[in-house]
Amino acid sequence: MLRTLGDLFFDAQKPLRKKKPLLLLSYLLLEGPRSRRHLTELFWPGASDALNSLSVALSQLRAAGVHIEGEEVLRAEAACDAKELESLLKKGRLQEARALYRGRFLEGADEGLSPELEEWVWSRREAIALALWRAHLERAEALYGLGWEEEALALLQEARALPGVEEVLEAEPELQRFDLEVQRAFFAVQLVGLSRAVELLDLGAQALDFLIARGLLDSQG
Repeated sequence: MLRTLGDLFFDAQKPLRKKKPLLLLSYLLLEGPRSRRHLTELFWPGASDALNSLSVALSQLRAAGVHIEGEEVLRAEAACDAKELESLLKKGRLQEARALYRGRFLEGADEGLSPELEEWVWSRREAIALALWRAHLERAEALYGLGWEEEALALLQEARALPGVEEVLEAEPELQRFDLEVQRAFFAVQLVGLSRAVELLDLGAQALDFLIARGLLDSQG
């Protein structure tokens, strides 16, 4: 797996820690296929033989076990912690996401880069930290809204402690309790299922729609 969160290295049978090829791999995995011309301009601007430098970096990646295909347009295949983190956040697996996030994106690997490449690193770093915060905030809002205030505040504290998250906070969150009808609907569905709860308690459509919009309820409950 390519490790980009914290130290930059390729964790495989033949570990690779050389900065330039790993930066190249990070870019291809996160941005998708790119032309040789684009990559040389981004990674070796002004170099006398940028295409050769690209070929050397690709050879080093292949020697480490990375699958790279294409002639003019290159694509790479490898597991990457940044992509895995994105998947975990989408699935709401926050504890696993926090364990995977061992540091800021490409921390310490952004020195001596071209302005364009440095900008890419910093924008990705900010986006990842922001995605972490927003996923935790969404969960905390749900917890707080349903009455678990302490758990919600503790979760936000955990998120704030992650490297780089405090730096991207947009505003101090204002957590609020959900309406009693919404809370009643949630716990009723949790206890007896959606159809049975609607049948027994005559749950209002507005409360159910609110829970669906928050991702706390679907057609199955």
